[in-house]
Amino acid sequence: MTQQDKKPLPFWLKFGIAALALLVILSTLISIGVTLLGGLLSKEGTNLAKKGLEKVLEQQARLDGKSIDVDINKDGFSLKDKKSGEKFNFRTNKKIPDSFPKQITVPAPLKLSGSVVAGQMSVLTFEGDITHDDVVTYYERKLSSLGWHQNMKVSSQKNQSSLVYKKDKEQLSIGIDATRKTTQVTLTHMRR
Repeated sequence: MTQQDKKPLPFWLKFGIAALALLVILSTLISIGVTLLGGLLSKEGTNLAKKGLEKVLEQQARLDGKSIDVDINKDGFSLKDKKSGEKFNFRTNKKIPDSFPKQITVPAPLKLSGSVVAGQMSVLTFEGDITHDDVVTYYERKLSSLGWHQNMKVSSQKNQSSLVYKKDKEQLSIGIDATRKTTQVTLTHMRR
């Protein structure tokens, strides 16, 4: 067969070859992407991403004239001002912070749902199957017996209240919301 006898390839065949080549290239790229994503999602990749984010936040603070340590872990994160030593912690591990007074307890049906510590302030949130009035009565009796003095009691509507107690240089605010399926209680403790 001579050069003149060769027939050009039909359009559909050219298109099929081009589509097949494109498919091979795309599947190779997807395979590489999945491998990289798997590496990032692995424990080592997650740790690398956390450390990278910590460094980015610390560098941004330096640009703003601040010096902080950032620690991101499985329980949440913490920021610590290197100059003042003040620390902000956000935890999702459902653990009562060590800085929260041990004598302030909660009624048995309530379970811890989260905590935040910022400097001298701790905020704990609880929820459980208990009535609004049972929570109010519990804290009025418990805190009075521990020498706390009630400074304020406000009820904005049925089954919602705020109580504020003081003792020496400490203050405890209690928010109670029993308008949903489970009662939610927020305890905010501050040292002055």
